[in-house]
Amino acid sequence: MGPWGVRVHHPEGVEAHGVELARGGLFLHCAEPFPPLFTRLSLTLWLGGEEVPCEGEVVRHVDAAHARVWEVSPGIGVQLVSPCPRLRELFERVRGQSSASAGDPGLSGR
Repeated sequence: MGPWGVRVHHPEGVEAHGVELARGGLFLHCAEPFPPLFTRLSLTLWLGGEEVPCEGEVVRHVDAAHARVWEVSPGIGVQLVSPCPRLRELFERVRGQSSASAGDPGLSGR
């Protein structure tokens, strides 16, 4: 696992096989069927060596057809819900490090 990772706790078993950090949320690479929009997900994020439980809400679906056109992986966009101050701090630190090292602006531009 890189400098971050995620475990999704959902009764329908969403399996994320990758994650990209974005401003205020993340994008989980996963297969369809996706949880419906506005579904709340319990998550455990690993950021900067710390494990942080949190909640997110599904705000976007990127199906296989759109993923091919946009040259990204299929999956779901998840907005963090009421992140605690420590999570925000870790999130921004790890996001900043990964953007600087990869030269990638993250998902905020997609």
